[in-house]
Amino acid sequence: MDSSQHSIIHAPAENVATYLKNIDMLWQLGTRFTLPA
Repeated sequence: MDSSQHSIIHAPAENVATYLKNIDMLWQLGTRFTLPA
């Protein structure tokens, strides 16, 4: 029971971390292209 609950909680946590990393990367690229050189 504990192991299954851990995996259920662990997977979404990894997805959220990956999502935040992608958003941060896209934000940095966006500001790099939109800011005047």
